Amino acid sequence: MAHSIQPALDKKRLIEWVIFNVLVDNMEGHTKNLSLITIGNRARLAPFYDLVFTTVYPNLSQNLAFKIGSENRPRWLMPRHWNRFAEEIATKPQFVHRVMANLIQRVESALPNTATMLRSAVSTPDGMADD
Repeated sequence: MAHSIQPALDKKRLIEWVIFNVLVDNMEGHTKNLSLITIGNRARLAPFYDLVFTTVYPNLSQNLAFKIGSENRPRWLMPRHWNRFAEEIATKPQFVHRVMANLIQRVESALPNTATMLRSAVSTPDGMADD
């Protein structure tokens, strides 16, 4: 973060990236899926990509590509792991928990509209769903 144009924002966005990958069960959230935009000798995080719900693919690993406080099994994550994660990235645990609560709320509030949009996408022109 020392070379970031916006270090506080980039750190928060990186925390959101970790949380979002856990939230949507993206076991393929590798750091190779992160990019930087350079401006002179400074950089900032590029928009995120390759955010996929991988749990529906049984042949893929059911473990995260990264560890959170030494744990990479999503169902085993506990507050202590998130607290350790916060320490490892030199952030207060309360901040990580606040970012997590906010992101959970944002995802939950977006789900009804997303479900409606997807239902519309699978409907035929007369409004009947395809089988």
